[in-house]
Amino acid sequence: MDPFRVLAEHSMDITFHTIGGVLEWVSPTVEETLGWKPEELVGRTTVHLWHPADRAGAVALLDQVHAGRPGRAVFRIRAKSGRYVGIETSLQPFVEADGTVGAVGSMRDMTAQIALEAARAEAEERFRLTMEHAPIGLCLVSPEGRFLLVNPALCQILGRDTQRLLSSTWQELTHPDDLTVDAGLIDDVAAGRVQSYQLRKRYLRPDGSVVWGDLSVACVRDNDGVPRYFISQIVNATERVRAEQALARREADLRAMAEGSADILVRTGPDREINYVSSAVTRVLGWEPAELLGASSATLWHPEDAAPAEANVALARSGVIAPFRARARCKDGTYRWIGARVTPLGGPDLPFGFVSVLRDEHELVLHERALAESEQHLRSLVSASAEALFESGPDHRVTWVSPAVTAILGWAPGELVGTEMSDLVHPDDRAEVETLIAEMYAGLEPLEPTGRRLTVRMRTEAGSYRWVSAWGQPMVDESGSLIRVVAGLQDIDELVTTRERLRATLDTEFDPHVVLAAIRDDDGRIVDFTYVETNPAACQYNGIARDDLLGARLLEVQPGHASPEVMDLYRHVVESGEPLRLDDIAYEQELKGGQTRRYDVQAARIGDGLSYTWRDVTERHATTEALAASEEMHRLLADNLSDVVVHLRDGVVLWVTPSLTTTMGWPPQDWLGHAVTEFAHPDDRADAEAATAAVGTGEVQHLRLRLQAKNLDHHWVQGHAKPFYDRSGSQDGVVISFRVADVEVAAEAALENRARSDALTGMMNRHEVLERVAAMTSHPRRTGDEAAVLFGDIDGFKEVNDEYGHSAGDDVLQTMAARVGACLRAGDIAARIGGDELLVLLDGVHDLADAVRIADTIRRAVSAPIPTAERQLVVTLSIGVTLAVPGESVDAMIARADQAMYRAKQAGGDRVMSKAADAV
Repeated sequence: MDPFRVLAEHSMDITFHTIGGVLEWVSPTVEETLGWKPEELVGRTTVHLWHPADRAGAVALLDQVHAGRPGRAVFRIRAKSGRYVGIETSLQPFVEADGTVGAVGSMRDMTAQIALEAARAEAEERFRLTMEHAPIGLCLVSPEGRFLLVNPALCQILGRDTQRLLSSTWQELTHPDDLTVDAGLIDDVAAGRVQSYQLRKRYLRPDGSVVWGDLSVACVRDNDGVPRYFISQIVNATERVRAEQALARREADLRAMAEGSADILVRTGPDREINYVSSAVTRVLGWEPAELLGASSATLWHPEDAAPAEANVALARSGVIAPFRARARCKDGTYRWIGARVTPLGGPDLPFGFVSVLRDEHELVLHERALAESEQHLRSLVSASAEALFESGPDHRVTWVSPAVTAILGWAPGELVGTEMSDLVHPDDRAEVETLIAEMYAGLEPLEPTGRRLTVRMRTEAGSYRWVSAWGQPMVDESGSLIRVVAGLQDIDELVTTRERLRATLDTEFDPHVVLAAIRDDDGRIVDFTYVETNPAACQYNGIARDDLLGARLLEVQPGHASPEVMDLYRHVVESGEPLRLDDIAYEQELKGGQTRRYDVQAARIGDGLSYTWRDVTERHATTEALAASEEMHRLLADNLSDVVVHLRDGVVLWVTPSLTTTMGWPPQDWLGHAVTEFAHPDDRADAEAATAAVGTGEVQHLRLRLQAKNLDHHWVQGHAKPFYDRSGSQDGVVISFRVADVEVAAEAALENRARSDALTGMMNRHEVLERVAAMTSHPRRTGDEAAVLFGDIDGFKEVNDEYGHSAGDDVLQTMAARVGACLRAGDIAARIGGDELLVLLDGVHDLADAVRIADTIRRAVSAPIPTAERQLVVTLSIGVTLAVPGESVDAMIARADQAMYRAKQAGGDRVMSKAADAV
């Protein structure tokens, strides 16, 4: 194989060979870049594929190469889809063996580079046009104060041409009385104490006159945070300052006549002709009072507001005084919002004139609109959150609810407006909810978003119920009166379900097991614990019902734990995270009439508390281990996870919340401009792209996938993806909210494993192995392919526990399990079904003798000395063997193997005995 052909076929560029302008060969990369298969182009010229505007240049390049000179150029070539792709083409003349001049070359897709260069040129042109045509002064200033770039408006303001300004510093042009303040502020920006500042200051023009400017300054820094230059905007405020000073003098002169009012007073005749206007009109609208005398007041209003304003005058004629708001015309032709009140002079039926009080409310209107826009923007952000927020009025009825409620409960927001959210609460939870709502409305006691939350079930649109975590916050006005309640709902259905599975797992444990939450004093010191979870074994041992035990304090139930030695051990576990294990300790058990009993105790930190289990070794002998899966699941329930919200357009990240750093380690800027699928695990990338595409069509998607963190680890995350709508209601990409779900995924795996295995030995548990036996023996088997059941019991295991303790007994069981496992073949199964009993299922033995041989191998392996902390122990195993009979009950097969094992015990132990299915 030609190595050069292999190299060309695997190049990222398109490589090709032409003779006389006809393609002899082209690399497969052409299909990836242009969509054409190589065989569709070979044997043809490519001139017809070039863009008509580029075709002459392409022909000229081919002629140049055929003349023996290499060449390179960028042209547009038509892809199979019909679109044109910018391609950089490089050609090299090549003389064939027969003397024919051909060419070899390569083509590279330049689409991204062309777009980037166009965008950069457009940005530079926008900046140039902004600088040159801005009506305000703009400049770039070095950290030392020298002008680096100025625009014509600044030259006009400061009375200097461009070259003169570029050879000056701002300090030289600043009025001496303003220099210290300005220098201090720019030092604050340079040091990073503030991001920017605004200042009204005076500048000195060459003729010695002073010009006032409203200055705004911000800083541009390099990658190390060092200031590169300052961006300054200067608005000529000289006229404004002069006007303000003149207005202040006039207001002082007219304060007595106008009674200190800043409002405009207007008096008109019955025909609305103005015969008096106060001087405040100049400040507000720019008119001199004399300019308005004799004019109709109707001419002052905006055309769209003139009719409502005259209608208000008509109301005043009838004696109805109603304030209204309209736009009044300024002298410069602009309009300002004015609040007006018209009062008739004389009787309401035949007034001889009107007095109007006009108040400048322009800034108020702008602020109200800005507030409305801000609220709309806030609600857009709230809509991206996985938590559903809603507002209700004093009558408890919903006035607004965020779209996230659809993802949680299935209801459209409009379906809930006007209803009471408590109507959706499960009947069993409603009494508690209504009590807390009444307390919050009456006493204004909040359910804090970050503190106490209420866990309830709420009805979905489909009629089912989901678990949610709820909080509420009353909002009051300045007088302390309730105006509304803001509340939130977070979907915790999966968490509750997981916790119920965890509780079910705890319920299967033989040993008592409780979870304790720490109670701390004002200094943060642990002084007690409260029961937050328990299993039936603990309730039975303590003689206390579950409902009575949960919420009770440890020292109230068992005061003996208050001794410094015991409480200090518990504090150490919580504060250090080091687990506690105490074997064979004495304790005067209050719940057992003060009897002194002995216990094996294990404790581990879980959140701000303990996972605590014990075994009464006075009456029985068995050990337990704290379950890492339980610890992880409880930590999941205690953690307060925060969501990451990402805004995508065409799959590319436009904006991401700062919580990305705390959650995944990425600074937000590392995601900006990248496709979010770049951070997905390769195995999850197709699902992520499909979900993003589905959301782009208006669907809401629930996600669970792995994302790469800054440290290159992958974390499981789960969340929602939905369309994002801008303020005009148009769809503008996709919003994804997610949180890390590593704990949930690991916990689910741990629970699955725990449900099928024995905690001490790692073998299958009784429930799992019985299911396997039933499945394996449920169908007929071929002769020579039998299934055998082995029932084993350790000889004298009780004496091992009595003489050497339960730790030694645990070592024996764990070693026995490992040795049995080593003797089994692929497909064989071993399980611990009791304290020292095991069950082995052999799949595919020739006959009963073959099964006995394997059983004897297990017996000999187990009888080897076992090292323990006390000494080396030798234990033996008695095993009963039988063959499984298809259709026979599992209990019957195990009973037959048990009978054979009992015979082995009677014969002295340490042996294998068998029993056939038809044996008597």
